[in-house]
Amino acid sequence: MKTKLVKISELKKGDLFSFRTIMRPIFWRFVNLCNDIIVYEEIRSNYPHTSERENIGETIVLKKFK
Repeated sequence: MKTKLVKISELKKGDLFSFRTIMRPIFWRFVNLCNDIIVYEEIRSNYPHTSERENIGETIVLKKFK
């Protein structure tokens, strides 16, 4: 599995990413980033989640490559 550390603002729709950059990462599918709200979903169930934080686009995450 190839991974790379990137900012959330660099993700594109459908990219797999993890907030956990060390230990055992749990991956999510990126959906959208708008006004400091990130929308992402569970890979298997497509259940949507949101997270809101000031300057969330600058947060470093682990991006998974195919």
